[in-house]
Amino acid sequence: MSVRNPAIIVITLFVAAVLTSGFIYFEYPAPYHSDTWDHISISKQMKDTGGIEFSNPYQENPTIFPFSQNYEFGFNVLLAELSIFSGLEEIQLAAILPALFTFLLGLTVFVLTRYFLKSRIAGLITAMIVLSMRTNIALLGPQFLVPMALATALTPINLFLFLKALENKKFWPVLGLSFVFTTIVHPAFTIVLILVFGLYLLLSPSSLKKNLAVIAPAIVLLAVLMFAFSSFIGIEDGQGTNEIIASIMEKIVWEPMNENQPDFQIASFLGSFLFSASAIGIVAVLVLYFLSLGGKTFNGIEFDRKMKILPIFIIALLPSLLSHYSAKISFFSPFLRLFMTLNLVMLMLAGIGIFYLFQMVMKNNLVKDDRTIKRLVLVAIAVFLAFNVSWQPFTPDDGQKLSHTLELSDLGAFEWIEKNTEATEKIISLPWHSRMASYLSNRKVLSVSRAHLWLNPELEEEIVNFFNSDCESKKKFAESQGAEIVFSRNEFSCEGFNRVFASSNGSKAFVYTNN
Repeated sequence: MSVRNPAIIVITLFVAAVLTSGFIYFEYPAPYHSDTWDHISISKQMKDTGGIEFSNPYQENPTIFPFSQNYEFGFNVLLAELSIFSGLEEIQLAAILPALFTFLLGLTVFVLTRYFLKSRIAGLITAMIVLSMRTNIALLGPQFLVPMALATALTPINLFLFLKALENKKFWPVLGLSFVFTTIVHPAFTIVLILVFGLYLLLSPSSLKKNLAVIAPAIVLLAVLMFAFSSFIGIEDGQGTNEIIASIMEKIVWEPMNENQPDFQIASFLGSFLFSASAIGIVAVLVLYFLSLGGKTFNGIEFDRKMKILPIFIIALLPSLLSHYSAKISFFSPFLRLFMTLNLVMLMLAGIGIFYLFQMVMKNNLVKDDRTIKRLVLVAIAVFLAFNVSWQPFTPDDGQKLSHTLELSDLGAFEWIEKNTEATEKIISLPWHSRMASYLSNRKVLSVSRAHLWLNPELEEEIVNFFNSDCESKKKFAESQGAEIVFSRNEFSCEGFNRVFASSNGSKAFVYTNN
């Protein structure tokens, strides 16, 4: 078998994607992250109502939110459509799609790297390194069904199509479609791409001049769209200049998502090995670029000058990242999304750096049997990936394993609630259980914990206290909230609360009715 065989490459990337992003769902086929519960709940709501209006799916009599308050609206529509066409429930898609999105990420990285270096082994090494991208509860990652996972996978192909469009104008419509789709999924990523594309063109005057007939109308079109969707960014009729500027700034300036948001550092996040490899990759790209300007090569390595877009990508991100570290604000996109985009580019450069070291060994005849060294390199990458799989999906930066919010014993409880209670009845459950309680029983809840969606935060403490309070307080709280059902992992005995369901296996699940 050889990496020259496209089927081998595709199979290798698919197996790697399943190991890195599908493996964790074999033992627990349910969402790990609260954001995933939110997205599948919104999508289920769209499918059930037959419309694409967005309201909080956990809330009784919810307010209809405009599109401008849900920037990831398109991802929810996509999930609803995938559920309809596949016949799978959203919770099933949540266990399947992460591996498919990760496979797409590996494939797009392979295509882009092979385009740069004219080498399939370079593409495979880089793709495998990128597939080791770490999952983090705050930063998210490919292992979760979230818009960021799909947008990350689409970023390399958008870079590829942009560079191909500069070569051949036939690629501009394809780039336009891909760019629009990525924007629908997660606009934070395409805003960054606009910055990268713009900086690349400023540093490539010949490409700018050659494609000015296409680029100029595209800029005009963006300006027209901005005017057409002015209400989306808060601009209203009759506003003065200062008010318009304030409205625009409100949309492009981002503060930390919450007061406990950690300030990740790329060197420590990547680890010493990958950070060193990415530094080698940056140096190699710059050295080869300047050598190519003089018509020279380094160890005969084939090189496409357009690979300079990777260092340019980092330069485009730096002002906003540095602003966050110094003043706690970022521009155009939230810090966490900027950081993960930087992480993607650095991992690509790490793969490229490793390939350059590999090529130096090969070109200088330090190893006589090139087939042996190629196999050793691929085995080393596989071992590195396996090491990451063994710990990374389960243990985020805080050292705690990803939580299993849903237990098998819960399923019977939620099935009982759905079959035996009125659809208008509300559930009291702990905020971190409420998402699954609402989704699986098709009932409303009082509150959910902070995540992508958050409702009635003032009730959170009261709900927690409910489960620790005396019977009289329980009764009073339930009646004040108009809640008729209680889901609990612990049994209690109170007059006025009838236990109507109790699981008999492992961890317990109980359902009480308030009557």
